Amino acid sequence: MIILLAIGASVFAAGIYTLIPIIQFYVGQRRDLYFHPETTWMTITWWGGVQLLIGSGLMAVALLLDFDGTALVFLLTLGLIVTWWVLSPPLLRRFPPRWISEFEKGRSPTEIEAVRQNGSALLRTHPKAFRQVLYHPAGWDMWLMTVTSLIPMASLEVYERRAQQAIAHNLFPIAVVAANRIIHYRPDKPLGYELRAQAYLKDHQYDRALQDFSIVLEKKPHDAEAYYQRARIYMIMELPEQAMDDLNRAVELLPGEARFHTLREAAARVAAEKSA
Repeated sequence: MIILLAIGASVFAAGIYTLIPIIQFYVGQRRDLYFHPETTWMTITWWGGVQLLIGSGLMAVALLLDFDGTALVFLLTLGLIVTWWVLSPPLLRRFPPRWISEFEKGRSPTEIEAVRQNGSALLRTHPKAFRQVLYHPAGWDMWLMTVTSLIPMASLEVYERRAQQAIAHNLFPIAVVAANRIIHYRPDKPLGYELRAQAYLKDHQYDRALQDFSIVLEKKPHDAEAYYQRARIYMIMELPEQAMDDLNRAVELLPGEARFHTLREAAARVAAEKSA
C-alpha cells in the first residue's frame, strides 16, 4: 500500500511539473510556446492531465482495501483519461490564453502565420532573446514587431526605431535582430552596423562591438562619434595606444567635444603607466 501510494504521489507530482510551462504560458511568461506548433503545448497539457489522473487513481487505489473499490477507481480513472483525451484539444482551442486572443484580434491568418514562422526561426537562432522577452514587460511587443515582415525599402526607419527602443529597454538581442534586418536589406549603409555595435557594447560583447564600429568607420570615415565609441572599447580592453589614435582622429573631426579630450587624457595616462 505504501509503495503504491508513493508511486501515485510521484506520478501526480510529475503531472504538476509537466504542467508548469503551460501555467506560465497562460499567464504570459512562456510565450515562446506560441511559436511552436499548436500541438506542442496541447500535447504537454494533455500529458500533464493524464499524469494527474493516473497519480490520483493510484493514490485512491492505495487507500482502498477492498477489490470492488479498486476496480471502480480504475474504471473511473480510465474514463476520465478518455474524456480528457477527447475534450482537451477543442477546449484548449476554444479558450486560448488571453494575451493570444488580444494579439490575434483583427489580424489576418496570413499575418499570424508569418509571425509564427519568423518567431520560430528566431527562437532557434536567438534563444537568449526569448529568455529576456519572458520577463520583460516591453519585450513581447518589441519581439513581435521585430519578427513581423515588412516591405524592405519602407522598413529601415521602423527597424531603426525598434533597435533604439530595444537598446533603451536593455533588450540587446532584440536590438541585434532589428539591426540585422537593416544590414540584410542595406549592407551598404552604416546604420545597421552602428545600431548593432551599440547593442553589443551595452551587452558587454566588446569584440563584436569593435568589429562593427570598425565597419562603420570603413563606410563613414568622418564619424567622430564612432571613433570615440571604438576608443571606449579599446580602453575597456586595456589598449590605450589604439584608443589614443581614435581619439586624436575624433578631436580632429570635432575639436569642441569635451568628452573626447577627457577620454584622450585618460588614455594618455594609462599608456604612460603601462610604459613606465
